[in-house]
Order: sequence, then C-alpha cells, then structure tokens
Amino acid sequence: MQTPAGRPGAARGSARFVRKLALAVFAINAAFIAVVGAMLHESRGHAVDKAVVNVENLARVLDEHVEGTLGDIDIVVRIAADEVERQIAGGGIDTRRLNSFLERKRQQIRELDGLRVADASGDIVFGNDIPAGAKIVLADRDYFQRARAADGDTLVISRPLLSRVTGRWVLIFARRINGPGGAFAGIVYGVVDIDKFSRMFATLEMGPHDVVHLSAEDFTTIARYPNPPGAARAIGNMGIAPEILEQMRQGRRAFTVAATSPFDGRIRTVAFRTLQRYPLQIMVGVAPEDYLAPWRIEAARMSGLAAVFALTTTLFAWGAYRSWRQHATGMERLAASAARLNEAQRIARLGNWEWNLETDEQTWSDESFRIFGLQPQSVAVTCELFMSFVVPEARERLRAEINKAHAGDGPYSCEFGIVRGDGEVRHVFGRAMVVKDAKGKPLRLVGTNMDITERKRADAAREQVSRALRLLTDCNTALLRAANEQRLLNDVCRLIVETGGYLMAWVGYAQDDADKSVRPVAQSGRDEGYLHGIRVSWADTALGRGPTGQAIRTGITQINQNCLTNPAMAPWREAAVKRGYRSSIALPLISKGRTLGALSLYAAAADAFGLDEVLLFEELANNLAYGIETQRVHAMKAAADKELDGHRHRLEELIAQRTAELVAAKAEAERANDAKSRFLAAASHDLRQPLSALSLYVGALEGRLAPADGQLVANMRDCVANLSEMLSDLLDL
Repeated sequence: MQTPAGRPGAARGSARFVRKLALAVFAINAAFIAVVGAMLHESRGHAVDKAVVNVENLARVLDEHVEGTLGDIDIVVRIAADEVERQIAGGGIDTRRLNSFLERKRQQIRELDGLRVADASGDIVFGNDIPAGAKIVLADRDYFQRARAADGDTLVISRPLLSRVTGRWVLIFARRINGPGGAFAGIVYGVVDIDKFSRMFATLEMGPHDVVHLSAEDFTTIARYPNPPGAARAIGNMGIAPEILEQMRQGRRAFTVAATSPFDGRIRTVAFRTLQRYPLQIMVGVAPEDYLAPWRIEAARMSGLAAVFALTTTLFAWGAYRSWRQHATGMERLAASAARLNEAQRIARLGNWEWNLETDEQTWSDESFRIFGLQPQSVAVTCELFMSFVVPEARERLRAEINKAHAGDGPYSCEFGIVRGDGEVRHVFGRAMVVKDAKGKPLRLVGTNMDITERKRADAAREQVSRALRLLTDCNTALLRAANEQRLLNDVCRLIVETGGYLMAWVGYAQDDADKSVRPVAQSGRDEGYLHGIRVSWADTALGRGPTGQAIRTGITQINQNCLTNPAMAPWREAAVKRGYRSSIALPLISKGRTLGALSLYAAAADAFGLDEVLLFEELANNLAYGIETQRVHAMKAAADKELDGHRHRLEELIAQRTAELVAAKAEAERANDAKSRFLAAASHDLRQPLSALSLYVGALEGRLAPADGQLVANMRDCVANLSEMLSDLLDL
C-alpha cells in the first residue's frame, strides 16, 4: 500500500515521464513533419523537372513535325513552279495538263488544301479549286508582292489571312515564277487551312490548361490550342509574353521559361523553339495547376498522414509496442512496395539509376544490373564500368550527352548499343536529368535505362516482312509478264536482290546425272565467282547436305541462320564468309509433286529469316515453280504449234502437187479419149466395110451353091456374125 509520503515522488516521476513522453512525441512529430516536408519539396522538384522534360520533348517533336510538313509543302510548291516555268519555256501552258499536275501534287500532301498559280498581274489562273467564272486578284496581297520581289529560290510564307477563295483563315506558301529572261511571270502558292494546325495540336495529350501556340517571326498568331475566348480574333494578331521576349533578345532560339500568357493571363512553363528553316515559332506551355495536380494530391495525402501520425502518436504514445509494430508494418509495406517496383522494372526491362555528382557515387536498381548482364548489386558501379559496356561507336556521343547534363545544361535522352560479358549485343534507351540545389548547382543525375532490344528486333522483323511482301508482289508481277522461263528466273533473282535487299540469289536445277549435281541456271547479286567455285549436289553426301541439296532432296525449306556455326555449311563456309554471306535459305521448287530445283537466298546478317518472312518466301517459291511449269507448257505448246504448222504446210504442198498431177492426168486422159474416138471412128468404117461386103458375098453364094453345100454357107454366115459382134465389142471399149 502506497504511503502518503510517496505520492509527491510518484507524481513528480509521472510528470517527468509525461514531460519526457510529450517531448518524445513532439520530437517524433516534428521530425516526421520535417521528413514529409522534405519529401514533398523534393517530389515537387521532380514534378517540375519532369514537366520541363515533357514540355521540351513535346516542343521538339512538334518542331520536327511542323518543319517536316512545311518542307514537304515547299518541295511541292518548288516542283509546281518548275513545271510552270518548263511549260512557259516550251512555248505555252497546257491548261488541262497543268491543272491535272497541280491536283496530283496537292493530293500528295494531305495538309495542303490548295495549289494554285497566279499570273504576273495577280489573277488566279490555274488550280482545280477555283470557283467557275470567278476572277480573284492577289496583286494587293503582301505575299504576292514579296514573292515578286524575291528570287526563284525563296519560299515566301504569308501572315494568317482570310482566303478570297474559301473565306477561311489560311497560311500561304508561295514561290516566284520566272519567265523568259528571268522576267516575273507570276507565283505558285500552296494553301493550308489554319484549322489543320489546331486539329493536329488537339491530338496531343495535354492538361486542361496546357496550350500549344504557333506564330510567325513577328509573333503574329497562326494557330493556338485550346482556343481562348475570341479565338477567331486572336488569329492574325500579335501577342508575346515579356519573359519570352527577353529570352529572344538574348539571341536564344530554343529555351524553356515561366511566362505569363497575353491571352488569358495564366502563368505557364513554356518551351519555345524557332524553326530552323522557316520563320515560324512553336510554343508549348504547361500550367502548374495541371502538372502539379498529382503532387498537390500527394501533398494533401502526406499532410493528412502527418496529422494522423501526430494524433496517433499523441493518443497512443504509451503503446511503445504498438508504435514499434506500426513501424515494422510500415517497413514491411515499404519492402513490399520496393519488391513490386523491382518486379515492375523487371517486366518492363526498365532500370533506374542515380549519380551523386559531389561524391561520384552511383547506385543502380537490380534491373539496371540485369540489363547489362550483371548480377544485381554484384559490383561497384562507376562511369568507367558503364562505358566499358557501350559499343565503341556510341561512346563519344553518350559521353558528350552525360557531360552536357553534368554541366547542368539540361536533360538528355540517347539510344545506344551495349555488349554484355557473354558477347550478346543489346539496345538501350537512356534518359537522365540533372537535380540542382537552390543556387542552381548540379547535385546529382537521375535517370533510367530501358532495354529496347526486343522492340528493335520486332521493328526489324516487321521491316523484313514488309520487304518480303513487296518482293512477293513484284515477283508475281514478273511471273505474269515473263516472256520465257529464263527471263522469269533472271527477273526473280534480280528482284530478290534489288527489292528484298539480299546479297545474292540463285536458282539451281536438279540434274539426273551420276553425281546428282545442281546446275545454276539464274543468279543475281554479289556472286564474285561463288557459284563457279563451288559444287552442290542433291545426293545424300557431304556436298548434298547443305541447304540447297537438302531442300531438293527432302522437298522442305532449309534455313541456315549462321554460316559460321552451321556444320552443314563446312564445304562452302570459307567462300561464303569471304563474300559476306552470314545466313541463307533454300526453298524447293516443287511442281506436280516433282522437285525441279531450289531457290537460294543469302543475307548479310545472321538470324535474318523469321517465321513470317519464311512463309512469304515459301509462297514465292511455289509461285515461281508454278511459273516455271507454266512457261514450259507454253514452250511445249509453241513447239507443237510450230510443228503442226509445218505439217499443215507440207500437206497443203502435197495436196497442191497431187491436184496438179490429177489435172494433168485428166487432160491427158481427155486427149487419149479423143484420139481413141477418132481411131474407133476410122477403124469402124475400115473394118465394117469388108464385113458388109463379105456378108453380101455369102448371101450371093447361098443362092448359087448346091444344097449339099448349104452347111458351108451357114458356117460362113456364123463367122461373119461372130466377127461383127467381136468388132462391136471392140469398138465399145
């Protein structure tokens, strides 16, 4: 039982405990709030730096896109001007032909709304989009007068103006037309609807208060997105923030600065770029309320967390165990979050790193080590170690980018190749940005490295398949147009090299000789005596176990992905490597169940033949085999037709000859018949006259002879009758 004397000591001890507990709680809360404040300050800096990097990248992309588009328009306008000058020099302009030419060129550039020609007096005379019967004069336009005063190699870009043809806001790109002797003959000009720039800007992923602005060199507004109130009045008017104007006075063409918009008075971080070849300017502005919105949410969450933490520590300070448990739980969550981050980096093949510029210490995430083929956290990271992995041709460029960022000149992004310890080549895309202190002194570089090898391989595979598709189309066209079998084989080999981009292609036919040799019948590309210096067979021997021989013998496509390591290439390896062949494919040419030979292709890179590409090549080989069979059928038909024509001509000659003989024989028979008729007429007279006399003589004797001689007379009469009958039969022949 406690004594009264002990109560004051206990109270003092309790008070001391309470004071100590309060001081401990206060210290813990103060420390926590300070940590939260520091984290929020640092994360805000990261958000601002990220916004700067993003807005600069977006401005750079827009700069390149707009300049590329204007370059295409400039080329079309230049070509149109050259065509007009050529027709003028040729004696006069063919209106229909020129209008057709202008329309074709206009359709080549989807951003181009019109392509027209005005004569020296400013009248629009050519162009398919001119209203019928309209007379539109441009002589008072500023761009017409500037083009008239310029030389033929100057592209004149107008200020935004209302088109007299369409009534819409447009931008004009004009070039002078020179007549004979260099005299001014008018202008060719392209028309771009300003709404197209706004629609292009509208496709960008931007915050609700972000803005993209395109202006002329005198700050005349050409296009702005999103449009402020009264946007139609803003087009063609001048407006520039004083902060941007100050930077330009210092001679800077590309910079990033915080500026106040003259249109809506809003402060934005603006990336400003002046186009290199054209008097136009791109400005991309991001508003702090947009790019700091996630940070503000995080700040509110962290502030709430600090308040909850303070309340919790005040109410539950006595629960040291629970506090410890909460701390342990937080550490577990942090570890789980770190594990999830590492897993996400592993899946995305994205590693992060940080370089302390004051201590020269570098830290890499586990995935960064794996990208470079190292065990996580297995070695101390230095700049020299990093550079030892980079391929030699990229080291100077990458070192210059790092030094530039180290000096505080801004972030960098760079694509480079690395060679791992096992010799595997990988492709990496690196980004980094510098973190500075309040005085602008660079403190550290933070960045990421992404393994883009699979993407690069996929891009290469897509390009290979696209090239194979073009090759298949061209070869099918050659198949349809081929005049004979040899021409077909030559054209297909040539297209494989020219369109497909392969080093060499050849076609070999299987021979039925004792060696079962393969005879080359067509070839194109880098041969350098390769086919003349090698022997290929389709027998099951060493010379027949290469890709070509096996394709013919088995009727199955044979792929050789590496000439250096494929044992089957041993008989031909030295000759192939000498000519730069690193991989090849042999495709059997099968027609009606019989293998005619093989089509062989050679590439400059190893592993050059993917599955999709092989399928297209097999289709090409089947089409070629069909074409060969078709050409042979045509050749056989042509030979048969030729032989049939020969037989027909011979038969016609024989018929003509026999007909002539029959005509001659008929004429001879008619002559003989006529002679016979004359002979018989004469013979009948000469022979019948004695018989008539003999008959009369026998009749006279019959009356004078004795009856005993009657038989003699009868015999004589029978003889005369028989002779007369024989003579009649003879004359009837």
